[in-house]
Amino acid sequence: GAKREPPLKIMGTWDPPEWKVLGAVFAARFPTIQVQYIRSARDGREMQSLMAYQAGRYVTDVLSSFSTNYTELKAAGALTDLRELPNFSRLMNGAYGREGLWIGQRISFWCIAYNTNLVAPKDLPVEWDDLLTNPFWRDGRFAVSNTASGWLTSLYAEKGAAWAKDFVTRLFTEVKPQRRKEGREASVKLAAAGEMMGVAPSSDYRVRQVADRGAPISLHCPSLVPTSAEWLGLFKGSPAQN
Repeated sequence: GAKREPPLKIMGTWDPPEWKVLGAVFAARFPTIQVQYIRSARDGREMQSLMAYQAGRYVTDVLSSFSTNYTELKAAGALTDLRELPNFSRLMNGAYGREGLWIGQRISFWCIAYNTNLVAPKDLPVEWDDLLTNPFWRDGRFAVSNTASGWLTSLYAEKGAAWAKDFVTRLFTEVKPQRRKEGREASVKLAAAGEMMGVAPSSDYRVRQVADRGAPISLHCPSLVPTSAEWLGLFKGSPAQN
């Protein structure tokens, strides 16, 4: 069926070099299927795909990392139930939606990216609460990027609402971190450049990418380590269902 359909469109967050590797594996397994990959920032990826669907159009067939507007996509009936896929039953707990509307394509670890030239090991927080009590992280040395979903939701689920409310309140009233408008990839690069000494949430793979280029950046995870599944979904009724 896929051979009779238009090229498969995939909209995601992989860098071109990453997609080159991933796409080559797919092409080797399915050489007759054409794939068009579109890299898009979060707002464009999530909002454009939703608005297009509501207008009866498709800008992509497969969408990655769309947890921010999952509620809107679900309400619009835009997502396909993936539980019919043979390998769905092999997924580990937490790596899929209960209604089958998304699956986890990878697990990301959301910790603190810190500048290795500016931060001594003794100042790295053992617990998340250490961010509140160590004066080193005040005066704008610490920063938060433009989304809290990567780390605070995991900590909320594990430590409870009372802890989370106290932590966030004290973080913004006592530590007073920089509130960055950049995305999580850009904030890692800014920390490496010395714009801030540490920033959260930062993912393990983005920090590794910047560090591999020789930048003075590393990842530190206080206890507990927040994690999240990076979502992958299929638009219902898209031209390349097979």
